[in-house]
Amino acid sequence: MDFETLGGAERSSYVKWFILLDMIVIGIMLFATLGIVANAGVWQIYFYVVFLLALGTVPSALTFLNRDKQDLPIDTVTLEEDDVQIDDRLANWRVQVAIGLALSVLIGYNILTYGGILVQYPSFAISVPFLTGTWAALFNATIAALASGYVETRVFWSFLMPTAYNLINRHYDSVVLALAGSTVATTGLFTVYHLWVYSTSIVSLQSVMVFGLINCLMVIFLRSVVSNALVHFTNNWLGSILNISRSLFGIAL
Repeated sequence: MDFETLGGAERSSYVKWFILLDMIVIGIMLFATLGIVANAGVWQIYFYVVFLLALGTVPSALTFLNRDKQDLPIDTVTLEEDDVQIDDRLANWRVQVAIGLALSVLIGYNILTYGGILVQYPSFAISVPFLTGTWAALFNATIAALASGYVETRVFWSFLMPTAYNLINRHYDSVVLALAGSTVATTGLFTVYHLWVYSTSIVSLQSVMVFGLINCLMVIFLRSVVSNALVHFTNNWLGSILNISRSLFGIAL
């Protein structure tokens, strides 16, 4: 396995499909604002839309437009296929989806068994005229999972981590330092973000840090955010639909 590159403007595959998926997710979330009861929920949706656009869609678009140039410090990881020395059997979106689903089942089993989630999720009060009861709850859980699970994956692991890796590797010319630095930086930012956005407790932050580290390792070894997005979506969807707020790995110190 060659760690010389993580992402890479000339190597990122399926960037245009992720941009299209971004637009679909943004469209769904904006549609959801039409049914939000409290005005505060509308601004929460807008936050995730702007967050995704600014730190997900735009960097991916710039990467796609400049994919044959090396002068941009920004970088993305969607699903790496070309010129990256990983097992060819892993460099396939179907395999990545299968891995993501398998990990999602494992995460789901632990959530259902132990009644704890890995990271906190947003909650919404969205009322759609043709959705009531269970269907309304499922819709709200899906919006929560998209708003945080998908958006945060795109921002932190499709853009921030590979960009940090790129900048560190350029400056210090050290793959090991770049991998370690980008992992620590991304996990730290992800943890601080949850403290800021969700007012997560210190105990819960331990679980957030574990989840952030797991996601970084998944990007390094799988060279993809496909599996990350599915796992994050599952955690937030189940947490929302089951109304779970207890952390899975939180240990009181």
